[in-house]
Amino acid sequence: MLPKPESLDDAILITHASCMDGSGAAIMFMRAGGKEENVRYIPAGTLERFIKEDLDSLGDKFIIIADVGLSNGPHLERYADILEKRGNVALMDHHITSIGLKSRTWADVRQDICGCEMMRQYLVDSK
Repeated sequence: MLPKPESLDDAILITHASCMDGSGAAIMFMRAGGKEENVRYIPAGTLERFIKEDLDSLGDKFIIIADVGLSNGPHLERYADILEKRGNVALMDHHITSIGLKSRTWADVRQDICGCEMMRQYLVDSK
């Protein structure tokens, strides 16, 4: 079971820009109590850049990463370790590029459902 924030009030959602799954995840996040100003839209393939450049600015706030993942490349382990060490993170993604995260306790990677549905299930399970 993925880690959960105590409250969505201060949680940060990181999701895809210009994507139906990302937009759906953001809408569900806000309807469940998350704040619009706490949604960060990033282009596909830029989660590593976000971690490198912007992660520290979020302090210890709980981060939910939906429908966007780390690329399954040479730097996957390094960025996954950064997120794991930081803690307060849950990632759910259905893209094959995230398959290397399946063993992480804070990551849910499945190709059988869309990212928006993964977010819905996460929020329902949080209640």
